[in-house]
Amino acid sequence: GRTGLEVTVMGFGGAPLGDLFARLDDATALATVDAAVHAGITHFDAAPLYGQGIAEHRFGTILRRVPRDNF
Repeated sequence: GRTGLEVTVMGFGGAPLGDLFARLDDATALATVDAAVHAGITHFDAAPLYGQGIAEHRFGTILRRVPRDNF
């Protein structure tokens, strides 16, 4: 992109957060996103297909606590 934002080579795909493959409880989903942030992941991917917004909501719950220029 043209933003100058640097992201990690490896990203976090949000399909599992949207219960696409198996049902995932909120606590586990949120802990997983939090662990990714603390591990240094800065590239997160979500799409409306992933649980009709569930993945975006779960990402947002954690990522709203992180400065926007960090991911």
